[in-house]
Amino acid sequence: MNFCTRCTAQQYCQRLSVPLFTDAELSARYFQTDFKAFLVAYTFRHHIRFSQWPDHLIGLYRDYRGWIRGADGDEHFLDLGVFEDEHIREWFRDYIQPVPEGVTPRLRGETKERVRALATIMRAHFPVEALMWGLRPDNDQ
Repeated sequence: MNFCTRCTAQQYCQRLSVPLFTDAELSARYFQTDFKAFLVAYTFRHHIRFSQWPDHLIGLYRDYRGWIRGADGDEHFLDLGVFEDEHIREWFRDYIQPVPEGVTPRLRGETKERVRALATIMRAHFPVEALMWGLRPDNDQ
């Protein structure tokens, strides 16, 4: 990573940040479809078992060199306690599945914060891919 002159001495860029996913982004028509497709490919590519996902997310969050920006522009710390559940393995198994053609998945209220934390961590590490989650060209709709 190349740093500007100001950040070279500390080897850390203070401007590196990623915005927290908003409710509007999470409820976009195609967001769940695109995000789940990304997660399926990521899980397969990195050989992650569903029981490993909570620890994998904690590692990704820990290793992110920037900070999470809340809606107000201030630093926001993700609550990873939403992944501390005895049935979290089953949740990951059920959530990380491809969406069948013609089906519009819905985000349940009780899982919204899990998906927000998961999507924000993945956007922090894969910002280019995250730009297209939930978007479609106008002529395809």
